[in-house]
Amino acid sequence: MLSKNIATEFRDIKKEINLLPLSFKEIFDYKNNEDINKLFNEYLSFGGMPLSFLSNDYDEKRKYLTSLFKLTYYKDIVDQNKKIDEMLLDELMVLLAEENCSLINSIKIASTYNSKYNKNVDYRTIDNYINYFIDSFLINKASRYDLRGKKKIGALKKYYFIDVGLRNAIISFIYSDIGQNLENIIYNELIYNDLMLKSV
Repeated sequence: MLSKNIATEFRDIKKEINLLPLSFKEIFDYKNNEDINKLFNEYLSFGGMPLSFLSNDYDEKRKYLTSLFKLTYYKDIVDQNKKIDEMLLDELMVLLAEENCSLINSIKIASTYNSKYNKNVDYRTIDNYINYFIDSFLINKASRYDLRGKKKIGALKKYYFIDVGLRNAIISFIYSDIGQNLENIIYNELIYNDLMLKSV
């Protein structure tokens, strides 16, 4: 269920409890007899979705994560937004996965897409589609801040996947940049620790 549907369906009777995929520490604590380097390399590729780390078969992990993305996240977005351009949605999702942790500009994305396919897509449409991914709990947005003035600056933003395994599934586990996945994991750890602090 997308976040906007939760807000609509439950209105005043809802209470939000934020859940994230398992952190590396949680997985390590669970599998405490396994080699830490081997376990972390698996985490870099397959992330912390529970059914993924419980399987020891790499092909099963890949199939599960690919199916989870297509049948849950992607299908929910398409079903909830009937007029969506699925070709654009596909292109944008792959772009966000390939450029994971990079600074993204919606205007440049729209311009590149229009040149490639000879279409007229507005940057606001790109922003809307990215918001669909955020609303489906697939990615988080990180804006740039002026640390002195403590204000958001510029149009450039970074997007981090809720789980690196899902990110890798989107690009078929072909291009798995260790640096990008590490940055994504660190971002998720910061989010996780912030939520933990707020719950104390």
